[in-house]
Amino acid sequence: MLAIAEAAAAAGRDATGLAPNLDFGLAALAATWGLDADCAIGLFAIGRSVGWLAHAAEQAETGSLIRPRARYTGPEPRPAHANRARD
Repeated sequence: MLAIAEAAAAAGRDATGLAPNLDFGLAALAATWGLDADCAIGLFAIGRSVGWLAHAAEQAETGSLIRPRARYTGPEPRPAHANRARD
């Protein structure tokens, strides 16, 4: 299953120039490990929850809200794509 996922990722990257997204990775992980299809969303939620808890702990420690503001000003990281938002 892992070889199939790697081949599919490579084919997608060759066809579009884009790397696989998190959803692809989670689906490949679930398929490789023989998990139910619904497990991928659970894995995503666990990872997201850990991040939220880390932010909450940092905010509690510093006594202030974490509200990062940043705007990327470097080169376009990937080619324009039909389903990407345009400025």
